[in-house]
Amino acid sequence: MTVYVEVPAMPTGVSSRYPQCYAVLDVETTGLLPEVDRVVQIAVTLVDAAGVAERSWSTLVDPQRDPGPVHVHGITRERLRGAPTFDQVAGTVAQLLAGRVFVAHNAQFDWGFLGAEMRRAGEALPVDSRLCTRDLAKRLDLPVANLKLSTLAAHWNIPQHRAHDAEDDTRVLVEVLRRQLSVAAELGLELPLTPCRTSARPLRLPRPVPTTSRPVRPPRVACSWELPPAWRPGTPLVQGHRVVVSGPTTAPRADLYRRAIAAGLDVKGGVSRATAAVVANDSAPGTRKLRDAESCGTPRITEADFEALLLDVTPGTAKADVLSPEPRASRPRTAIGPFARRRVLVLGGPHELAARVRAEVVARGGSAAVRLTTSTTEFVALDGARQDQRWARVHELDLPRLDPTTWQRLTAGAPRADSAAADPVVLPRGGTTDLPGEVDRWLLDVTWTHSGDEVDVVALRVDDEQRVTSDDDVIFYGAPTSPDGSVSVVTDTPGQAEVAVDLSRLPDDTDEVLIVAALAAGVTFGSVGAVDLTLRTADGAVSARATLDAATVERTLVLGELYRRRGSWRFRARGQGYEFGLSEFLTQHGVEVEA
Repeated sequence: MTVYVEVPAMPTGVSSRYPQCYAVLDVETTGLLPEVDRVVQIAVTLVDAAGVAERSWSTLVDPQRDPGPVHVHGITRERLRGAPTFDQVAGTVAQLLAGRVFVAHNAQFDWGFLGAEMRRAGEALPVDSRLCTRDLAKRLDLPVANLKLSTLAAHWNIPQHRAHDAEDDTRVLVEVLRRQLSVAAELGLELPLTPCRTSARPLRLPRPVPTTSRPVRPPRVACSWELPPAWRPGTPLVQGHRVVVSGPTTAPRADLYRRAIAAGLDVKGGVSRATAAVVANDSAPGTRKLRDAESCGTPRITEADFEALLLDVTPGTAKADVLSPEPRASRPRTAIGPFARRRVLVLGGPHELAARVRAEVVARGGSAAVRLTTSTTEFVALDGARQDQRWARVHELDLPRLDPTTWQRLTAGAPRADSAAADPVVLPRGGTTDLPGEVDRWLLDVTWTHSGDEVDVVALRVDDEQRVTSDDDVIFYGAPTSPDGSVSVVTDTPGQAEVAVDLSRLPDDTDEVLIVAALAAGVTFGSVGAVDLTLRTADGAVSARATLDAATVERTLVLGELYRRRGSWRFRARGQGYEFGLSEFLTQHGVEVEA
């Protein structure tokens, strides 16, 4: 179907700043996995640089299988009767998208499905870049409760008639895009365009060396006994001693774990200097655990020796708080202090001074903005601020200017409207916040101002000894999703990354998820500047913010961590930097890195 639409142009100046043309689209699918599921509906509207919709096209698509979640998209087998298969419309799709920016809400999803369908049809997607309106809403920092398309539509009073219908969703998305581009141009922001061609960017992070697979992980059971002094071979084990099993065993691994835990031993998945002994038969290969044991001076005993020791484990010292831990109150979730609900942008200044000013903003209860967005309420100008490209913008927007010494307003200005969303927690460096127990899926947005600097963002799943127990625990550019889907890292848009964590899918022996940023040799976070963290729920609602300023010499920076304490989860904005590179950091956490 082809429809021509008359829509008034956007404000003058938007097209000159963003001269590209767009293909705005939405797909409905039989499921969530592009390589398995199929497209059942696609709608495309072509929009020029001035925001005028030139042409709309849509069609149902016969997936040649069950249509999937009818309760979501409403597309039944009856509606699909007579619809073309995707290979019959692939050429039309390619013509519509050719030379345009691919635009969708959660564009990675739509791009993945169209790419998979086009590959099946033997066609290429002639697109160089894509724009996600969800990511653009993040960059604008719009005052909305979450990032759902329906929420953005309501924010701009755009009527939505049939949610999850590709035609109506595309119509709504065109109007959302037009308004987003107008706001972005007013703020002077770069669009978060994601390159869609094969990247020539070198993979600086080496893949971990494959290690022997472990058929059974040790169960996560809190040990009730204090850690006793180091064990000496020839003496009994004591309740609380930490043991690790490596390599093939005669008895089922799960049975050894069960008996060791019943005897009061603390069974771990990785070796550290606190490990009493490693259980490994003579036939065990040279596993990482055994190499770690040799490095730490940890005794190695056979399975038969371990069986004998289990018969006579010496009583240990009980932990006082294991049976009745004190409940811990949640931190307040409303901003307090004289700068509550205020977001201050710092322009100019040497890095150390700008970092101190941003820290003072946070100490006063406000949040420090890394970019000029709709939530920025005021700005501070340090030496060199006039050379910042945002200098003219903050004056055009009539933002109040603050004195960084007295913190009084130097200009009257007109603060932008307060956010309609709930106040997020603003965390200083090292600050923590409790995560609500009913929420499992979390997103951590990482952004930095100098998008020309290549920042590798990596996630590590570690145990309570800060060590990975499997190669699957390293999630990075070359392996962006863990096999179980619990952690993923998206780093394909310059200047930003998104880390997704599903707490319900994490392995039992994962106690923390570390989010780390690293730079190539010769580059430090002093040149990159401040890094902004935004913790969100899965629908995009902001839960916590933090702005981290490393000193001038760090190349690796632990940004934050989700960690478990007494059965509940917390988030910490760590901001801990190291002068060495990512490979050395990974080695310290139990990853064997190829030279």
